[in-house]
Amino acid sequence: MAKRFKLALHREAKLFPVYELIVAKHGPKLPAPKAGVELAPYHAVESLPRVENGSFVLQETSITEFAEKLSLLRGIERPVLDRTEIQGFFDITLQSAASAILDQDGPTLFALVEEQLGLKLVPAKAPVEVLVIDHAEKPSGN
Repeated sequence: MAKRFKLALHREAKLFPVYELIVAKHGPKLPAPKAGVELAPYHAVESLPRVENGSFVLQETSITEFAEKLSLLRGIERPVLDRTEIQGFFDITLQSAASAILDQDGPTLFALVEEQLGLKLVPAKAPVEVLVIDHAEKPSGN
């Protein structure tokens, strides 16, 4: 690609709107961490939460991984940064979350995360790494 399009690019951090995942006022309501689970730093994880009976289910997930999954969901659609400092791996079920995305009159994902997990999404601005294209040309012939 670099040769064919004479592509030049670089990475840089820019300030963007994000959500920070923090512990809510009355503390976390997470299930007990998985005892004795020592997962490799690059263990297999699902790219999106699994949907079961209208709920999102994540197994053996860290809170950082949970935050990353939230950022991909309709209604959130911003990077979510884990600011909880909660360690460990959890089996998390967020009841009615899949249904909440479809039902505009029901509770929001923000409310469900706070009510069920004792975690809160707060708007913030933070540096996010982006890819910047410095130069590109029409492709050369084959």
